[in-house]
Amino acid sequence: MKERLLREVGTFGLCVQTEEFDETPAPEVELAIASRYLPADEAAEFLRSVEGNRHVLIRMRPQRWLSQDQSKAG
Repeated sequence: MKERLLREVGTFGLCVQTEEFDETPAPEVELAIASRYLPADEAAEFLRSVEGNRHVLIRMRPQRWLSQDQSKAG
């Protein structure tokens, strides 16, 4: 659905957080990422539910860039 909507609208917003991990993160890294957004038990269930799903690569080129280094914020 996200792919279809991106194609229809032709624009996107993006928030980037730098993380360092291998191209295919270890299960504990995936769980840590999912746990940012879900309680631990729900994060584990979410990862089980998406295992083996089809993935889509979407390449985007921003026309404007606004950035802020949160590590330096007050």
